[in-house]
Amino acid sequence: METNPATEALQSPAPEEEIMPDGTANQPQNQAEQQTAFAFAIARIRQSLNIATLFKTAAAELRQILKADRVVVFHFNSKSDWKGKFICEDVASGWNSILPTKAYNPCFNHQIAQSYQQGRVQAISDIDNAKISAAHTEILKKFQIRANLVVPLLKGKDLWGLLCIHQCSHPRPWKKSEIDLVKQIAGHVGVRLQYTSLLM
Repeated sequence: METNPATEALQSPAPEEEIMPDGTANQPQNQAEQQTAFAFAIARIRQSLNIATLFKTAAAELRQILKADRVVVFHFNSKSDWKGKFICEDVASGWNSILPTKAYNPCFNHQIAQSYQQGRVQAISDIDNAKISAAHTEILKKFQIRANLVVPLLKGKDLWGLLCIHQCSHPRPWKKSEIDLVKQIAGHVGVRLQYTSLLM
């Protein structure tokens, strides 16, 4: 069974100390500006009835608010083997797109999925200093990822996918406030997913 590096890079479990770290992110925006941008993003997400527009809006708004290099949405097609694909991406100029990459990681099992379903967040501030395997580090480097933040996307109580933020240009200690912001965006996206399903 082959392992696809794209999914492994996004979904491989990080060590306990890499989850929810307290750090200071290198962000130029002050708190008031970020809150204003966040409120605007939520308003736009709530207006999105089309699923494709919903994801494009969420990815674009998050990348702008966090000044990240790449934001991708990954969707699980099957819960039996947790196969999936990238369905949306917003990426800054100068960085590669990973949207066309087929994704499958046989190591992503029910136990890992359950941890994300219960709210797990994977936050790696610097792949060069993170306590992850050399193979995992190499995979992240192939996708130009220097810092990685992965938050679950839930549709109701089910794990629907993953919302992933990449910093490619430099390490990034993710602040708790930033992680909370991404979780809130993911929560609103999940609500819209349920709502749009009811309209179909």
